[in-house]
Amino acid sequence: GYIWIGQYIGLTRYNAKEFITFTKYNDYDLTGVTALEAVDNSLYIGTQKAFYYYLDGVYKKIPLLEETFCVNEISIDDNLVYVATNKGLFLYNSTTENITQIIDKEVEKLSAYNGKAYYVIDKTLYDLTGTVKQYDNIVVTSVHYHDNLYVGTETGFYLDGTDTFYEVSSSFNINSILDDPYTTYLACDDGLYLFSIITDKLEKVKNLNISGSIEKVIKDYEGNIWIASSKEGISKITENILIDYFFEYQISSHFDSNKSVNAFVEYNGLDYIATDTGLIIIDISLPNDECFIENDLTKALDNVRLRALAVYNDKLYIATYHSSSYALLEYDGTSFNEVLDSSVAVNFTDIRCLYNTGEELLIGTQNEIIRYDGTNFVTLSLDAQPLYIYYANETIYMCLENLGPVMLDKDFNSTSSYQRLNEETTYNSLKVLYVNDMLIFNDVNKLYYYKDNQIYKFDYELEGSIVELFYVDNTYYIGTDTQIYIMDDIFIYDDPIILDVNDGLKGNLVANSCGYYDDDYCRYYFTASNGVYMLELNDYLSNDTITPKLAISSLEANGKKVSPLSDLVLDNDTQRITFNFDVLTYALKPKYEVYYKLDGVDDDYRLLTEKDSSEVSYTNISGGNYTFHIYVKSDDNVSDEITITFKKNFHFYELPVFWVVIVIFVVLFLIGLNTFIIKRKTRKALLRQLEYKNITLESIKAIARTIDAKDHYTNGHSLRVGYFSREIAREMGLSEEDVENIYYAGLLHDIGKIAVPDKILNKPGKLDDDEFSVIKSHTIEGAKILSSIKTIPNITLGAEYHHEKYNGKGYPKGLKGEEIPLVARIICCADCYDAMATKRVYKEPYSSQNIIDEFMRCSGTNFDPKIVPIVIKLIERGILTPNLDTSIDEL
Repeated sequence: GYIWIGQYIGLTRYNAKEFITFTKYNDYDLTGVTALEAVDNSLYIGTQKAFYYYLDGVYKKIPLLEETFCVNEISIDDNLVYVATNKGLFLYNSTTENITQIIDKEVEKLSAYNGKAYYVIDKTLYDLTGTVKQYDNIVVTSVHYHDNLYVGTETGFYLDGTDTFYEVSSSFNINSILDDPYTTYLACDDGLYLFSIITDKLEKVKNLNISGSIEKVIKDYEGNIWIASSKEGISKITENILIDYFFEYQISSHFDSNKSVNAFVEYNGLDYIATDTGLIIIDISLPNDECFIENDLTKALDNVRLRALAVYNDKLYIATYHSSSYALLEYDGTSFNEVLDSSVAVNFTDIRCLYNTGEELLIGTQNEIIRYDGTNFVTLSLDAQPLYIYYANETIYMCLENLGPVMLDKDFNSTSSYQRLNEETTYNSLKVLYVNDMLIFNDVNKLYYYKDNQIYKFDYELEGSIVELFYVDNTYYIGTDTQIYIMDDIFIYDDPIILDVNDGLKGNLVANSCGYYDDDYCRYYFTASNGVYMLELNDYLSNDTITPKLAISSLEANGKKVSPLSDLVLDNDTQRITFNFDVLTYALKPKYEVYYKLDGVDDDYRLLTEKDSSEVSYTNISGGNYTFHIYVKSDDNVSDEITITFKKNFHFYELPVFWVVIVIFVVLFLIGLNTFIIKRKTRKALLRQLEYKNITLESIKAIARTIDAKDHYTNGHSLRVGYFSREIAREMGLSEEDVENIYYAGLLHDIGKIAVPDKILNKPGKLDDDEFSVIKSHTIEGAKILSSIKTIPNITLGAEYHHEKYNGKGYPKGLKGEEIPLVARIICCADCYDAMATKRVYKEPYSSQNIIDEFMRCSGTNFDPKIVPIVIKLIERGILTPNLDTSIDEL
């Protein structure tokens, strides 16, 4: 998207706002640039001494030769880069980075494409096979190959595959050629030429106003043509939708640019232009230097303000304003005469508007309207000055100053009266239009329509004051002073086509003026403050806009540029980071919005509200990894998003370990302080402080002892189950956190027995079904009791499901396999081990071997088969044993 310019002073880059010249990069000398060629996002640079490659702000020197050499031309064909130098022709493979010298003589010109290459040595053309391509022994000055081979000479060029020689001048020399699908641009010593392969025509571009040789021609992504001239420098050529009439026919010298054009009309094959300083007549069939017509009429009206033109009865009528010499002139193409005087109108020298109804000519003067049939006049006095007269539907419509649209019978007489659309409301109307049984009119920038005796307002407002309205081929054209709106349906304003300065409208459309529609060529002429603009109604572009390209030009940390842009690491003392970007659009008044976001800082994309700003900054961001996003939106088109990922190093105080140390230090300090205070008071207070450290564990163990105290037959059972569960979990390789949580869950697994009556819990005999149901409820009750504990994960699962069996025949829910939570499967094994290994009222303790046999027998039915081997291993190692000291220190 950038425009790059090679100069003797260095390499210059243009971003649509400013020119930046690079003369050095590290130890590389970037002065004396002689050749440039770009492909995708890469740039190849030839100088008088070296050859470079550029990508994303980084230059790389490509060593074609060890000695100094001068690059004459560069041509790229896929990954092959051909470099013509004064020491020979080189081939650089951008993929493998291999360099091959093909020719050892100076190569002056070069062009490669699609596997073929042509080059010029001693003004003679060759191809890669070394074959001489001769064209009648001509002197070759340039060569260009892209589908077609152009061979430039001193006086013209040959097109390969044809026998035609296209002669231009005696001093021609093609210096650069640009291929377009339908048109080829040729930069030559004496200007810019266009050649059409379709029509086989060659013509010179007019009005360039460039005296020097044109060395290079390129086309940017928006369709603009750029040319480099040896004298005038860099110029941009834009193909406008609106054609500047005065520029096209080179008649600006005949027009006072401080005055306005008020009317345009075609009469007898000539164009007549009414201005504030006289009349301009143009014959567009003549060459530009001969098309301006000067005759008795133009001389008579020199420096006379003209307000309106109209053709009626094969004669041209010219209205003057505040003229002491003329009022209304009638012109038959040869002679002219005055047709209006004080006997017809009081203010006959102040004519504002004319209109041909087909039957009569309507004339608007100061507070009067006049009918003229070529012989007779009928004058009607008005309450205000008519600014515009329009005829449709057998009715005359006028825009009266400070009143708005009024209606008048077409056969009015001197005693007739007009009718206002609304007697109570006034409008600042300049134009009216009658379409589809409705009268459309304006009030400054708002549009209304009148239908069935009612006035309705359109629900949109246009930019600028409305000065022009017309309707052709089911299309509305609405001109404001700064824009032209084109709509198929005036009731729908969702997506109108808007033409403005970017489309060639370089002046303001004039109020109270009179444009002209040429039905033969389907062309409308808009009158403006600085000339006339032509619009081909069948050839204007759609409102689709080209999305501007976006580029990150640099990144700054604390005001200093940093590189590279990818995988960037910033120091921890970076207080401000700035992303400098370029929106690369070369429109005169571009319209776009920039959106950006920094992950970790911005929740969503932010709109850059500062107009014309080209930077986004963030200050005092913390250390970490970040991704910056930025894109451009133009109308409904969105550019590709650019992302830049970078890292900012942490300050020591941002590191988690720092805060851990601080917390430990604070805790230790508080502990030490408390210990100091406690020591000074009593030993009892010190012991109490030490007990706080174990309060959580002691509380849980106290609850466990309380549970066991209810059951005379299982004293210490909960403490042992907690211990066994912890050892099984640790042997399984679970994390210390999970081991600790399983330990707590094991201690409290029977907490639900608190809700079981003692007479059932301690019944010496066999329980009946109802009593057994009450016993089984201790799992649900335990889960309810523990549900309020949020700090120990899964503590409720151990209480609720430790009586579930692996085969699904357990309770309370009959879960099976790995549906049973892991903590419950572990506690189940620990619980059953303790039941088998300790003496109960109904049995003696089992031996270790019997317990192992029982676990093996019930593997996959009662117990998780993955946990059983671990339990057996712990029994064999003596870690699981019923002979435990159940003190705090042991368990």
